[in-house]
Amino acid sequence: MKRLIGMILLIVLCSAGLTAQDIVFGVKGGLNLGWFSGNNWDDYVESAEVYYGIDIKEQLHPALHAGLYLESMLSPNIGIVTELNFTQYGQDYEYSYAGIDVEGKYSINAIEVPVLLKIAARPVGGFYGLAGPSIIFLPGDLEFEESGGGVTVEGSQTPDNPIVLGLTAGVGYGFIMNQGVLSLEARYGRNLTDAFDADKDPFDVNSFKLLLGYGFVL
Repeated sequence: MKRLIGMILLIVLCSAGLTAQDIVFGVKGGLNLGWFSGNNWDDYVESAEVYYGIDIKEQLHPALHAGLYLESMLSPNIGIVTELNFTQYGQDYEYSYAGIDVEGKYSINAIEVPVLLKIAARPVGGFYGLAGPSIIFLPGDLEFEESGGGVTVEGSQTPDNPIVLGLTAGVGYGFIMNQGVLSLEARYGRNLTDAFDADKDPFDVNSFKLLLGYGFVL
C-alpha cells in the first residue's frame, strides 16, 4: 500500500511541477459501462452455450466512476491531465435454462491513475481530446454472481497481476462557469496487460465512460 500511494503522489507531483500556464483542480464522476472481449472470452461463452444448450445474451455492466483530477496546460492548446479515480469493471449477462431465467455478472473494483495528453481548442473551456496510459490497481478479487429460480451462486478469483497497464482516450467540452469550468466527457478505455495469467484464460476488459466534472482554475 505504501508503494501504491508513493507512485500516485509521484505522478501527481510530476504533473503539477511542469511549467503550466493554467492549472485546474477538480472532481469528476459519472457512469462506467463495462464489458469483456477477446478470443478467450468469446471461446468461453461459446463453449458454455454449446455445453448447456443455452443462448447467452451479453450486457453492459453499469458502475459508478468518481475521482479527482489535476490539469496543467503547458501551452494554449496542449496540457497534461493526471487523475486518481475509483471505478469498477465488469460484464453482465442473462440466459434461460430449463425454463428458469438466469442473470449473472462479473465485477472487479479498480483504482485508476491516468496520465493523459490533452489537446484543446483553448486553455480553459471549449472542445478538447484526451489520450494516454493508465495505471490500474486491483485491490480486490474478480467477483462472480449468478441468480435464478430463487438460487444465488457466488464466487471470486484473485488476480495474478494486481497492477495492470491500460489505455484511455476520449473527447469533451468545457463550459466556463464563475471561477471554474464544468466539463462533459465521453471516454473509451481498455487493458493493455492482463490481470490473470495466460493459463487462466485472460480476457480484455473494456469500458465506456460518460463523465461530468467541475474544476477550479488555480
